[in-house]
Amino acid sequence: MGDNAEEIIKAFSNQAARFNEYQNSMFKDAFCERAIAAMELKGDETVLEVAAGTCAFGRMIAPSVKGVVELDLTEAMLDAGKAANEGAGISNVSYVIGNAESIPYEEGRFDAVVTRLSFHHFVHAEKIMSEMARVLPSGGCLAVIDMVPPFVESREAFDWLERLRDESHVRCFTAQELTDMGRRQGTSGIKTEEETIPMELAGWMELTDTSDRAQDEIREALLADLDRGVPSGMDPCLDEGHIMFRRQWASVVGRK
Repeated sequence: MGDNAEEIIKAFSNQAARFNEYQNSMFKDAFCERAIAAMELKGDETVLEVAAGTCAFGRMIAPSVKGVVELDLTEAMLDAGKAANEGAGISNVSYVIGNAESIPYEEGRFDAVVTRLSFHHFVHAEKIMSEMARVLPSGGCLAVIDMVPPFVESREAFDWLERLRDESHVRCFTAQELTDMGRRQGTSGIKTEEETIPMELAGWMELTDTSDRAQDEIREALLADLDRGVPSGMDPCLDEGHIMFRRQWASVVGRK
């Protein structure tokens, strides 16, 4: 968003066709379901999904609420999400192309605002958290799911490798940083959860058509971590000759 908007549109226009399949392989439904349970939805809510991508999180929420508005900067991602929703028989969803830094709705418009796998792409993360809170009424629910750095002390190396793979990556926040950001926007009663998911290096790089040069740099960094303990921030291991690494996810759910 902001200074990163062009990179985001380029990156996710390229990823759109394969994004749902990739997300399903690395992000377990049970984790999302626990975040939805923490939202304590009653069934009559109108929900906004910010930076919705292919609408995966909103698609899980839609059967439990009155309706979902999917907001994203990249038309190709929303098109893929719409196709997936139609295939799943979900019809209580609308789609809006828009920037999360300036959500095109009035204050207090939504009962819940959610976002998934987005904050690490935001240049002005605090501004977006403010916008998400702005369109909530008092008592409205705010939920953020994102990847977080497994090791804070090696976050710089972790973010460098993420940017090599995907130029739209900015930085990862810890669960505590996301919690503090939400609290500064008036969110309280925050519940957090983290989960570790193993990832296979080659498939992870394939999604973004990572250049050969960048793939070599990333592979060398993980092998150096394995061989000499040079921190990559990704906690790599070998599994039958395949390089695997650790991906940490966090959910942060609270009320305004």
